[in-house]
Amino acid sequence: MKVLYFSAEWCVACKTNKPMIKAVCAENNVGFEEMDADKQYENASMWGIFSLPTVLICDNKGEEMARHVGTMTKQQLIKYLYK
Repeated sequence: MKVLYFSAEWCVACKTNKPMIKAVCAENNVGFEEMDADKQYENASMWGIFSLPTVLICDNKGEEMARHVGTMTKQQLIKYLYK
């Protein structure tokens, strides 16, 4: 399982939420990959990212299992990881 975190340098909500998301991923042995939607716009476009921050939960094959747009709490992320 892997978390893809789409953000941008100018996004305050992205910067605020990122440390918690990285910590939860580390605590739960879940991969974490951050993508800057401005710099990696082809990836953002491929995944259909229109708002930031966006969290995608992907299985081991890289298939999207869940998506959350906007900031999220630790409890919300854990719920997404263990659906």
